[in-house]
Amino acid sequence: MRVGREELGAREESFRNLMDRVHPGWDTVFILSNENQYYFTGTIQNAFLIIKRNSRAVYFVYKSFTKAKDESNFPEIYPMSSYRDAAAHTGTACGNTFFETDVVPYGVIGKIAEYFKIDRIASVDRLLLGQRAVKSEYELDIIRETGRMHADFMNNILPGLFREGMSEAELHAEIYEKIIKHGSCGKSRFWNFRTQMITGNACFGESSIYPASMDSPDGGFGMHPAFPFVGSRERKLKKTDLIFVDLAYGREGYYTDKTCIFAFEGEVDDRTKMLHEKCIRCLDETARSLKPGAIPSEIYKEAVSRLDEDVMENFMGYGMEKAKFIGHGTGLDVDEAPVLSANNNIPLEEGMVIALEPKTGIKGVGLVGAEETFIVGSNGAECITGNASGIIQI
Repeated sequence: MRVGREELGAREESFRNLMDRVHPGWDTVFILSNENQYYFTGTIQNAFLIIKRNSRAVYFVYKSFTKAKDESNFPEIYPMSSYRDAAAHTGTACGNTFFETDVVPYGVIGKIAEYFKIDRIASVDRLLLGQRAVKSEYELDIIRETGRMHADFMNNILPGLFREGMSEAELHAEIYEKIIKHGSCGKSRFWNFRTQMITGNACFGESSIYPASMDSPDGGFGMHPAFPFVGSRERKLKKTDLIFVDLAYGREGYYTDKTCIFAFEGEVDDRTKMLHEKCIRCLDETARSLKPGAIPSEIYKEAVSRLDEDVMENFMGYGMEKAKFIGHGTGLDVDEAPVLSANNNIPLEEGMVIALEPKTGIKGVGLVGAEETFIVGSNGAECITGNASGIIQI
């Protein structure tokens, strides 16, 4: 299960070259986030990585050094009892220093600054996310298998969990049990600050168009204002409900994202079917635009321009609660670069992994649409989570 030393070395070398090109005056980068620790070292510990411009990167581990040595092929791993140990090893001078300021608390940066001499602090987040957006063949092999297993779970395991009278919270609990046994890590990991979720989102009927705080078209009542996700204990599944299920599937650190809509023991009205089918058509048409060199803002605008007023009324949300994208990258986090939005003008590259999720809300019914994960290839997009389907009758 170890990430190979050659793979880790290629990632570090690519990152150094990127820093030289984008930030030619850089001196030091501190890596503390779990995702980027794993990306560069192949393990996640109470630890941090120091990458200095003119010396070898060094990984300092507070706990557990033993576990880090067991799990990682990274060549320079040392134990530490405090930041003072790391400073003594590398020297205190850091010069122009970069942190993951999106996710590392100011207090932690302040503690590090007590032991290291930092001239200037800057953010390295966008650059790291940009590098991670383009996956290696090693990563793509994992992601393809993750997508295959994800499709199997959604198509063959999930439909057997639904029963009349169960609550949304009960469905989440059963999904968690089954998806863990099936092979997923069960927990969805996000880069975006304060975004929390367990396996994903599962709602009955109109619950899926109730507002949610995270930047997503999906809604939901959640368990409580203090725990606004998982699902309501009070909302019970009844005949004729639509069941909306948006799940991430995590395997060996990497995620795919997929959404299915089910109709529980009842016919679906023609308008609901029509709106769902229009979202599927939007997904298929947009997927054909996922090619190296394509501009995300143009993909987004073109996709939206093809939609009629009936879909656009509550496209990517409901009422005022709309997400302003049609797709997002996925990898070590569920929410990675690139984002397919009106403001992203950075061209797509071969090896990017993108979840497309055109959805629209229907008053009194819920959210319809689909989500599938694609790999951007030299000849176009490869869907790795199965083809999007119509509303699945249960």
